[in-house]
Amino acid sequence: MFIELRGRICDCLRAARAVRCEPQQIVVTAGTQHAIDTAIRILLAPGDEAWVEDPVIS
Repeated sequence: MFIELRGRICDCLRAARAVRCEPQQIVVTAGTQHAIDTAIRILLAPGDEAWVEDPVIS
């Protein structure tokens, strides 16, 4: 899904940031909260603890 978009993002990262990547390594999300949720689900194992800052500024 979104393979063409992921390929273009990868091309931009290569050109602008000299990042070595492949389109399969690019994850497209629906926003910041979705990106954080996805990263947490990928990087943490069940039972791991993490601190997450509250994005709401009082």
